[in-house]
Amino acid sequence: MDQNGRTYSTIALVNMGSSFLLNFLVTFPNLLHLHKLPPSSFLIVFLCLSDCLTSANVVAITATHLIRQTLEYDTTMCQIQGALIIFSAVLSMSLCAGLTLFRYLVIVGNMNITKQFTVVYFIGAIFFSIVVSIFPFLLGSQSESYVLQPTGVHCAIAWNSREPRTLAVAIIFPIIILSALCGIIYAYIRIYLTVSSDVAALRSSGVASGKRFKSNSAHTGSHTASFTVEIAQEEDKARFSLRRNNASAVDPERAKQMSLLVQSIAVVGVFVLGWAPYFLFIMVELVLGAVPVSTDCEFASEFFVGFGDVLNPVVVLLFDVDIRKNVFAFFKCGTRHSS
Repeated sequence: MDQNGRTYSTIALVNMGSSFLLNFLVTFPNLLHLHKLPPSSFLIVFLCLSDCLTSANVVAITATHLIRQTLEYDTTMCQIQGALIIFSAVLSMSLCAGLTLFRYLVIVGNMNITKQFTVVYFIGAIFFSIVVSIFPFLLGSQSESYVLQPTGVHCAIAWNSREPRTLAVAIIFPIIILSALCGIIYAYIRIYLTVSSDVAALRSSGVASGKRFKSNSAHTGSHTASFTVEIAQEEDKARFSLRRNNASAVDPERAKQMSLLVQSIAVVGVFVLGWAPYFLFIMVELVLGAVPVSTDCEFASEFFVGFGDVLNPVVVLLFDVDIRKNVFAFFKCGTRHSS
């Protein structure tokens, strides 16, 4: 193992080791309360569990390199771990798309997301991820498709391969990512337009009410006009009281949905930003083919993926009240028992 290989393996081990610990600390306490979690939190728990799977595979590979002081790795194990990494990557992407879909259906479609719908979506995401990850095995090209990457940090698809079956697999992955990304962008644009129109409608309603009040109170020259003003004032008071009562009933739900929207944007944003450099690296590899890409550039893109996995549980604890409550309760209970 040369100095670069040792440096790559050490940094990746620390990075993904931290990711594994943080995601596990978020996941384990909440697995005991899955039936109580709302749909978005349900998906987020398994998003963290998926990141645990990715991190564990990288930790196993890099720790093996550092212990044996060589980048040589068992071919069969590399194929298995490569499939697991692709599985967890596609599953994480599917769960992020699910978080966005849920906000879209609630805010734009005015739908109620049930636990049954959440479980069905989750099972579908798992099935889809399994199909994508075992596709090279179905084609019989697993030995050519799943290889140890030049940095030695993880096993994945040989993105620069021109072997027809491997190339087909390599092309499918960015197509899936682009499709999901386009769907996420479209959904958040529609959500933004819907929320903006709702706010504009509320403001225009308030302005219209004020104008109506002024026009009714303008003619005060006679007893009849004064009586009309009093009736108009009473009507406006009644309307204001009704709007206030309705607002008090709607505002908690609206505030909840806005909080969930911010939460989904934060979680999905960390995922997209973390994977963006690696996606760019994949596209460069696909285009250049046999032309080698700098291992420093490749490792930098891999590091951003791991760093995103480290940030994700932190963002989850900051924005998800239900998950945070379960984590704190778990450690509080553990502290009580130890004392």
